[in-house]
Amino acid sequence: MTVVATGAIMWASSRTNVGPEQRVAAQFLGVPVEEMVLRKEKPTLHSSRLSDKRTTERVYSTYHEGTEETVKAHVSVDIDLYYVAYMSWEDDKAHWGPVPQSGQQLASRETALEAAQNFAKEKCWFFRPEDRLTYEKYKDYLPQPVYDFLWEGQGPDEFQHRVHATVSAVTKEVVTYRASIQPPDPKANTSVEITEAEAAARVREAIPRLWPKMLEPIEIKIYKLWTRSPYAPPGRPVYMVHVRGRGKVEGRDLHFEYYDGCGVDAYTGEVLYQVIEPPREPEQDVELRVGSEQALEIVKKALPDQLTEVKLEVAGLTSRSRLAPAGTLVYPIRITAKAAAPDKPEELWEWAQTWAVDAATDRIYGLHASGEEDQEVITPLWPSFSGE
Repeated sequence: MTVVATGAIMWASSRTNVGPEQRVAAQFLGVPVEEMVLRKEKPTLHSSRLSDKRTTERVYSTYHEGTEETVKAHVSVDIDLYYVAYMSWEDDKAHWGPVPQSGQQLASRETALEAAQNFAKEKCWFFRPEDRLTYEKYKDYLPQPVYDFLWEGQGPDEFQHRVHATVSAVTKEVVTYRASIQPPDPKANTSVEITEAEAAARVREAIPRLWPKMLEPIEIKIYKLWTRSPYAPPGRPVYMVHVRGRGKVEGRDLHFEYYDGCGVDAYTGEVLYQVIEPPREPEQDVELRVGSEQALEIVKKALPDQLTEVKLEVAGLTSRSRLAPAGTLVYPIRITAKAAAPDKPEELWEWAQTWAVDAATDRIYGLHASGEEDQEVITPLWPSFSGE
């Protein structure tokens, strides 16, 4: 199989000791790279139920003679795929603004939404205009009221993504930002035999057993058919369900909102309530066709021609790579190299990324255009912050 690799990785000038994460953080904020200070020597490991990711934490700091350090922003960079995963400005007037006075006019929802969209278009190279706005909330109880917006969409390449922006209603500026690139969901390993209506009926029948103290009216909402459910092994299609009703305070004539969730196996119809913990070690129940040395050779052949001084480092077999669908056995391979700088072909800048090679199929997972040789390359080698 041929894979055209064009990783979306940021840059660090070979003429300085600036690392790729420092450069992408500075580029994101539009500030001098020297003012991005590393806060922790080792990357932070973010361990979730099915995978792990790593980020570096930097702060945008300035110094003035006779004064202490002033921290202006916090930035975390994903070091496997090299994009800004988190950014937050400090509580300053330029971004958050002062606490509004009574009767002060604040930004409308439409104005805040436009500001968030424009920021995402400029700063997030994998944000798409067609992304779905799946969540929004106005938090008027904060000292400086804010609007929260969350988009979800497909891409880059076979991946999925989420982009979250918070806008100050006082200044109309984005004050916090989160983004994540997620692998495609695992392929279903069973057929779907249960309809949504049948799944909702199964949950309704299970309410006296699972939530005996929940009172009517009870709302049952199915919001997703998922093969990455916390209630079943990866690959099992499960209807994800929200259950909402009322509860009574013991000994008092008071009620409160009662909220919980569950899943319904789309093949058997079983109501699933217990979250299961997948094995931490790879299960050897599939035929492995690729070893670590073969994985290295597969990556070597797929590297972009523009890369020079390439170094590869292979990790052990794992099913917890955040690059591949959950449960897939892969060899993660760290790639570091140099390539001509954007708009400066005479300079070589650092390039880095982690890929993963499927031990059963030899497929490469990473920010690349996978498929046939004539498929159009999707991800640019040097993504920009121009919003284009």
